[in-house]
Amino acid sequence: MDKLEINTFETEEEKEMEKKEKMKDDLRHFIEFLLNNRSSFLGEGQTAKVHFHTENPDLCFKIIGTRSAAGKQLPKPTIPITTTASPGSLEGQFNSLEKEGDFLNIIQDMRGNVIIPKAYAWAMHIHEDEGATYTNREELSIMLMERIHGPSLRNILEDDAVIPETFEPTTFFDSLRNFLRDMHERGIFHRDLHDGNIMIDEKTGKPVIIDFGKSALGREEDVYEFIYTDRGRSIEGLYHKDEAYVNEIEIKINTLIKERQHELK
Repeated sequence: MDKLEINTFETEEEKEMEKKEKMKDDLRHFIEFLLNNRSSFLGEGQTAKVHFHTENPDLCFKIIGTRSAAGKQLPKPTIPITTTASPGSLEGQFNSLEKEGDFLNIIQDMRGNVIIPKAYAWAMHIHEDEGATYTNREELSIMLMERIHGPSLRNILEDDAVIPETFEPTTFFDSLRNFLRDMHERGIFHRDLHDGNIMIDEKTGKPVIIDFGKSALGREEDVYEFIYTDRGRSIEGLYHKDEAYVNEIEIKINTLIKERQHELK
C-alpha cells in the first residue's frame, strides 16, 4: 500500500508570525495570572516592577501600573497588544514601556561585549469600575522581555551578592565605557546609569545595561536637562550623566574584591 504525504515548507515570514503570536499569548496568559496571583515578583525600580515568567526562565515581564478617577466620558476598556513599534524620542521624564522597548531594540546590533535585554512584545490592560459620579481606572502597561541571569553591581556592593567567576573587572569596565561611547555617537543616551542598572551576566561575565525608562535620542548638550511644572512653578532638573559613576563604581568593586580576597586568607 502506497502512502503519499505532502507538506509545505514554512517560510521565514510564517515562522516570525508564529513567534509573535506566541509572544502575544504569553502576555495574555501573564495578564490573567498577574491579576489573580502576584507570587512571581522578581524586583522593582523607581517606577516599575518585574515579574519572572513561571514557565520560561529566560523571560520576564516589566510592569508599570497607574490609577486615576475621571468622569463618565472615559472610553470603554481595550487591550491592544502589539509587537511592533517605531523608535521615538522622550516625552516627559519617563518613557512608556513601548518606547523603552524601542530603545532596547534599536541598539541590539551593538550588543557585542555589552548585553542589552531584548524586548519582545508589550500590552496595555485597562480596568474600570464605574461609580455614581466617577469611573476609577487602573492601567497596567506590560512588556515581555529577555530575563538576564546575574547580579547587579548594587547587589554586590550592598547585598553581598556573589560575584560570578566569569567576571574580570578591567575587561568589564573597559567594555562598558566603549559601549557608552559608541551609543552616544549614535545619539542614544541612557540617562539613568547607576550600579542598580548595571548587571553582570553570570555565564559570560559581560556587562549588562538595563532599564531604559529614561533614555532619549538627541545631542549630549540637550539630553541631560529637563524642566517640569509643580504647583505652577517651573523646576529644572538633571538626569544622570551616563559616564558619571562608571569610574567610581569600578573603584568600589575593585576595593570590594580585594577585601573579600583578604578575608579568605
